[in-house]
Amino acid sequence: MGKAEREEAKTEFAEMNGSFTVKSGVLSNQDLYMIGPYVKVTGAGNVDLNKRTLKYRMVPKAMASTGGADGAGVTVPVLVDGSWSDLRFRPDLGVLISKTIQSPKAVVEGAIETLKTIKKEGLRGLLEGLAPKAPPPPAGENSEIAPTPPNTNPKELLKGLFGG
Repeated sequence: MGKAEREEAKTEFAEMNGSFTVKSGVLSNQDLYMIGPYVKVTGAGNVDLNKRTLKYRMVPKAMASTGGADGAGVTVPVLVDGSWSDLRFRPDLGVLISKTIQSPKAVVEGAIETLKTIKKEGLRGLLEGLAPKAPPPPAGENSEIAPTPPNTNPKELLKGLFGG
């Protein structure tokens, strides 16, 4: 990614923190925490800096508003792995199935609350926190050009987090 691309695309998070260790070129993190508009994300995993690969488990949680109030609902952990240029994203179905077996009623109630939040705030609002924000057009550029619609594909939005 060139310098111009890095300056143009950005993902806005109000907060991002965590601790890590690096041993033999492998960064390990067990307490990643990010807050963005409509989403709170926790995570843990490893980044091999030499091989340029990543293996992470991230848990996004919908928030009821951009102000930070947690939304009720189901959280589905996402497994992220692969090379930096070819990341794979997939739900951690093992955890979801385990939660369903332990408390099926809570999962159904959480799903209903998530759907209510999506109906009220819109799915786009939930995903906007992950979407890179485009900079305003330079002064003097033709303002009649229609803006590019935001990307709402969850896989592509998550790739944006890692510059993929």
